[in-house]
Amino acid sequence: MEKQPSDVLSGFVENDGVRIHYEVEGEGPPLVLVHWLTGSLQDWRVVGYADALKANYRLILIDARGHGQSDKPHDPAAYVLEKQAGDIVAVLDKLGVDKAHYFGYSLGGTVGWAVAKYFPDRLSSLIIGGEAPENFDPSAEIERDRTLTHSQYGRDAASVFGSYGFSETKAYQLYAATDFQAVIADLQAFSAENFAPDLPDMRMPILLLAGAYDEDHTALKAATNKLPNATFASLPGHDHVTAFMQTDLVVELLTKFLAQVEKAALDDATTAKIETIVKQAMTDYPVPGFELCIVKDGQVVYNKGFGLANVASNRPMTPQSVSTQASISKSLTAMAVMQLVEPHKIDLDKPVTAYLPYFTMADPRYKDITVRMLLSHMSGLPDVPIPWDAPLDPTIDPLEQAVRSLSDEQLISAPGEAWNYSGWGYSMLGAIIVKVIGEPFESYMHQRWLEPLGMANSTFVMDEVDPDLYVTGYISAEDGSAAAMEHFVDPRDVPAAGLWSSCDDMTRWARLMLNKGELNGRRLLQPESINAMWTSVASTPWMDALGPWYGPYVGEYGLGWYVGEKAGHRLTGHAGAGDGVNTHIQFAPDDGLAVIAMDNWLKPDPEWYPAGFAAFDVMDLLLGIKPQ
Repeated sequence: MEKQPSDVLSGFVENDGVRIHYEVEGEGPPLVLVHWLTGSLQDWRVVGYADALKANYRLILIDARGHGQSDKPHDPAAYVLEKQAGDIVAVLDKLGVDKAHYFGYSLGGTVGWAVAKYFPDRLSSLIIGGEAPENFDPSAEIERDRTLTHSQYGRDAASVFGSYGFSETKAYQLYAATDFQAVIADLQAFSAENFAPDLPDMRMPILLLAGAYDEDHTALKAATNKLPNATFASLPGHDHVTAFMQTDLVVELLTKFLAQVEKAALDDATTAKIETIVKQAMTDYPVPGFELCIVKDGQVVYNKGFGLANVASNRPMTPQSVSTQASISKSLTAMAVMQLVEPHKIDLDKPVTAYLPYFTMADPRYKDITVRMLLSHMSGLPDVPIPWDAPLDPTIDPLEQAVRSLSDEQLISAPGEAWNYSGWGYSMLGAIIVKVIGEPFESYMHQRWLEPLGMANSTFVMDEVDPDLYVTGYISAEDGSAAAMEHFVDPRDVPAAGLWSSCDDMTRWARLMLNKGELNGRRLLQPESINAMWTSVASTPWMDALGPWYGPYVGEYGLGWYVGEKAGHRLTGHAGAGDGVNTHIQFAPDDGLAVIAMDNWLKPDPEWYPAGFAAFDVMDLLLGIKPQ
C-alpha cells in the first residue's frame, strides 16, 4: 500500500479476479464511502465530504468495480451485486477492519443494500442515499450511455459540479474518463436485483436519505416501515443529483446519526451479561423459547431469539416470531384513546354513558364512571371473566355485547375510590373507540397504529398471524415438562388482550414512545399525552404480592401503564401473560431505554414469569443498578 503525500493510504485488493482500488484517510471509527454510477471515490473529495468527515472517522473510500482505478470488465456477469458486496468485504479484510459504518449514494446505495443482505455482520450501520431497494428498468440510462461522448459527458458533469461551486476542471477530468461499456454492464446487472424482500432481516441501524424530488424518495421512505431499525431524512427542494451536492446538510444528518449509533452500541461484555441473564432464565424454568430486544437512544441495539417457537416442529424462536401480547394490548388501546382525546373526540372526564348510552349495571353508581377511570383501573369494575359461553350475535359489535353483559353486575368499589385491575374496562374503552370512529376496533387499530408504525407482522386478528411466525405457548405439565396450549381470543376481549406482535415490531412502538410520540417524521401522539399516560394516577395493591419480583414498577398505575421509580430512575411499562406466553415491555424514559422480552412458557404464580424477571434484570444491568 503506497502512502501519498497527503497522508492518504492507497491500495488495491483482488476479489473474484477483479482488482478494487481504495484509499484510506482520517482517524476514528471506520466509515466506508461508495460513490454513484459513473463516479469514483474522488467524488467524495471534490464535493467536500472527505474533508468534512476525516477529522472524526477513518474514511475508507472505494472505487466500485467498473469505476475509477478499479478494473472495468465489460461482462454484466462480473457485476452481480453479491460480488460487489464482496469487494467491500475484501477491502475491509485487507485493512483488518471487522465492522464499519457504510455510506453509499445511488450506485453506492445499491452496493450497500447488497452488503446488508450478504454480509450483515460486517456493518456497524448503513446509510443509503437516493437508492431504493427495489429493482428498476435501466433501458433509458443504457440508451443515454450508448450515445454519450466522453467529452460531452465531461462537460455535463463540469456544469453540474461547477454550479455548486465545485471544481469544473476536476469534474471534467473524472467524468470524461468514464468507461461507458463497463457502466452499461453494471446497470444491466444491478438493476435486476430486488432487496425489498430482505428488508425485515436487515437489523443494523439504518439511515435513508433522499431529495424530496428524487424519484426514489417515496420508495425509500416506505422502506423505513419494513426495516426493523431505520430512520428516514428528506432533503427539501432537491433531486437525486442536487441532494448529493448538499454536503453540509448531508454531513450534519450523517454525523448526528453515527453519533447516536456509537453512543447506543452495547459493548461485548454487556452483551455477554445480557445473554447470560436470558440463558439463566431458560435454565431456571422449562422455557422452550425466548425473544429479547433492547432500544437505546433511539436505536435497536439488541434483538435476538433463543430456543424454539414450537417444540414439535423444532422451529426456532427469532425476533420476528409472533406471540400474543396479552395484557400489553391494554397499553396500545390506551394510546388509541389518547390519540382521540387530542382532537377532542373523546373527553377523559366525561361519563362512559355519554359515549355508550346502552351501558348499564345493577349498581346505580355505574353512571359516575369516566373514561379516565377506565384507563387507570379506578372505575370500580370487577375483573370477572367474560362469559365465553354466551353466544355472539353477529348483528351487534362484539365490544358492545361485552359492555351489555355487565348489566347484572355490581361494582366492587365506588368509581374513583380504589384501584382494581379490570379487563372489562378496556373492552369498554374499545367500544368507545368503535362508537366514536364508526368502524371495527381491529381495522381502526391497524390503520391508525400498526400500519403507520410499520408493525408489519402485528395484528389484532389472530387468524392473520403468519403460521411460520406463530409462537406456541406452553404451560407446566404435572411431570414438570412444557405442555403445548391452544390460544383463543374472544372478540369481546380484543382491546384488553388481543394484540399479536413480535419483538422486532414492538421495538418500533418502543422507539415511538421514547421519542415522545414521533417515529420517522410521523407524529402519532403528542408528548403531553405520553406524559399523562406515564404519570401515576393511583397506587396499586400489588406491591406486597409482586413487589419482591417486579420491584416498585408495579406500585403505581397511570393511564394504561404501570409507573414507578428505582434507584433514581423513572420506570414504566406493562406485562402480559396468558395461554402459555409471558410478555413484557419496560421503559426507563429519562435514560432512553426500552427492554422487550417474550417467552413461551408460563405458570400462573407470581414467581413464574421468566420474561418479566429477565427484562428487569437486563434493565437493571443497563442502568447500572446492582442486584440486591
